[in-house]
Amino acid sequence: METRITRLLDWSARDKAWLLAVITVPLHLFYAGWVWVSLNYTDFGARFLDPAVAGQGLAYALLAALYWALVAAWGSALRYLQRDSMLLVNTVIFSYGISQLPLAFLVGMAEPMTGVILLGASITGFVLFSFWRVLAAFFISLFVLMLLSLLTVEGVLPYAPVMLEDPISRDYVSPYYVTSQFMLGVPFVTFAFVICYMLLSRWKRREAQAQRLAVTDPLTGVANRRAFLDMLEREYARAQRDQSSMAVVMLDLDHFKNTNDSHGHAAGDAVLCHAAAVLGGVVREVDSVGRLGGEEFAILLPGATASEAMDVAERCRAALCRAPVMHEGAPVDVTASLGVCGLQANTVQRASRFLELADQALYAAKEGGRNRVVCYQDGP
Repeated sequence: METRITRLLDWSARDKAWLLAVITVPLHLFYAGWVWVSLNYTDFGARFLDPAVAGQGLAYALLAALYWALVAAWGSALRYLQRDSMLLVNTVIFSYGISQLPLAFLVGMAEPMTGVILLGASITGFVLFSFWRVLAAFFISLFVLMLLSLLTVEGVLPYAPVMLEDPISRDYVSPYYVTSQFMLGVPFVTFAFVICYMLLSRWKRREAQAQRLAVTDPLTGVANRRAFLDMLEREYARAQRDQSSMAVVMLDLDHFKNTNDSHGHAAGDAVLCHAAAVLGGVVREVDSVGRLGGEEFAILLPGATASEAMDVAERCRAALCRAPVMHEGAPVDVTASLGVCGLQANTVQRASRFLELADQALYAAKEGGRNRVVCYQDGP
């Protein structure tokens, strides 16, 4: 069963923006914590970090955390008041990537995590929000990143100003720097991964649901006409290869129109569902029940002879008779007429012919007084 958080993709844009703001606060605090720990407790900080610039980076990370805390509080107030605000949504979309860029500039824009965060932010945004606004925000962030890079190449701005020297070179690699940069990216990448996983899971569920709807009668839950005919074609082809028999039973609920007229369409729906359940309880596991339309059902019995199919059809007829449907405290009697066709598959020119012959037998059952089973045998 889905919970509130797993239905994230169904949240309103306001709530998605609020959640993103809430999550961004600890991300910036994480950056601030890395600078503080590196400066005060590691040899790496003493050797590689410029204390003045690192202090500025620490101040910026704390300021960014405060900014996102205020945005999150704004979103919380809107949620409490049950008001929507596109201004909140746009603020989150357009400031999310921009708020990361100063930190990227301080540590070096060519660092892998800069690209990961920029790309991950775009993927997360595309999943959560409308495409064009996220695309616009992406290009704005990309433009600023390219501008900073150009100014760095031209010597206007220093590259990685927080670093006194490069902690990664051909002769030396700082384990602390490599590990900590990886760890700084883990929360963000994890969040992006979870969002994408939820999206893919939702797509899979909806695809499976669409597949079920495509092959299932929505009222009774048995196979619909299209699915039943597909199964009939497959079984016919298999039976021809194996030179075996197969059978089809056609079933029509007697006086179903009178049931609708006398008891209402709700009673008619209840009768249809009841009939489908009864048929499903009688047939074998390898057999298939389908609703062809209206009050007409069909049963496909792979490998069954005409005699075996007659036994199944009679059990279905008797089971329906024994179990009236209770609707609004009153019993609604249910009977059915059934036609059976069981033949060797290689004696029939096409799969649909089984349905035609079973339908002829069904017509004979109706003509003979209904509530009975008739088998096709070279003419019913």
